[in-house]
Amino acid sequence: MTKLIYMTKICKYCQKEKSIIDFYKNNKNKDKLSNICKKCDSERNRTHRVTNKEHIKNYQLAIKDKRNATRRARHQAVPWKQIFTDIKYRCNNINARAYKWYGDRGIECRITEEELKELWFRDKAYLLKKPSIDRIDNDGNYELNNCQFIELIDNIEKSNIERKIYS
Repeated sequence: MTKLIYMTKICKYCQKEKSIIDFYKNNKNKDKLSNICKKCDSERNRTHRVTNKEHIKNYQLAIKDKRNATRRARHQAVPWKQIFTDIKYRCNNINARAYKWYGDRGIECRITEEELKELWFRDKAYLLKKPSIDRIDNDGNYELNNCQFIELIDNIEKSNIERKIYS
């Protein structure tokens, strides 16, 4: 009959000997485990959040502007990437609010990011105030030959006109 050997470790916080499964992994330590058990770590984090609530709030506000500036810079450098992500999202994600008007109707994203970039420069979308991707055939898929960039307001007006015609 074999005897099971249980490995243990002493928590630095509560000073109790506990099984190694009670510790998070931490590759920085020699034994590859955290020095504080999961229970103590959770309690310490909870206490930190309560006692430093104002500091955490101020930190979040401070990095918010930096994060938004980074996003704006990335969007200005490659604006078609976000448009491509949005197209894939509304066509493929059943949890998306717009899924019922796109993916649920069978509209697919068949355009690649490179083709969308080509389309961006072909239609000179960088000159538009608020460029919007438009499908020429409203029942067609997102494909290079079925898409164009137009002003957002024109795209909204186009969709309103089509609704009046079909209703």
